[in-house]
Amino acid sequence: MQVSKHCYEFADHRFPATTPYLPASSDICEYCDTYATAWHLWPHLRLGTRVLRVSRSSCAACMPSASSSAATVEHFGCCFTVELAESAGDSAAECDTVTETFTHVVHAIGLRSNKPCVPEFPGAASFSGTLLHSSERQDDVTEFSGKAVVGSGKSAQDAALAAVNAGAESVTQV
Repeated sequence: MQVSKHCYEFADHRFPATTPYLPASSDICEYCDTYATAWHLWPHLRLGTRVLRVSRSSCAACMPSASSSAATVEHFGCCFTVELAESAGDSAAECDTVTETFTHVVHAIGLRSNKPCVPEFPGAASFSGTLLHSSERQDDVTEFSGKAVVGSGKSAQDAALAAVNAGAESVTQV
């Protein structure tokens, strides 16, 4: 990995002191495993599950579960029906399809998303430079004066490094 372990750790669960500054993927996997164990998350995780479809449903379609209250469903006026393919064996073909309802859905798939999320901010429309989402970044860009990278995750670190490698004298990270 090319990013400091400090950019990936949870505030309530530090990396062990023996973890290298730039952890390997095996270090990250072990860290996530210990976090899930420490906070008793395993019963709430579904590894090996694919999301096939997410759609909005009316309140009537959403049966409140132990994790959601009827008041929450009524407040938002809708819920989400999520169709899942859960692995039933070693083969990808051995999947059971289940449908569940939720009052909230978080779409957090990073660069695999087909629609970048770029926040609006004052002055963006009058900015004469180029604004790029990390998914639009190209490593072969030759003009790198006055670069600013917004964010501190892996994509931001990769963008800052690419700018320096392409000749930027400095890159400001916000």
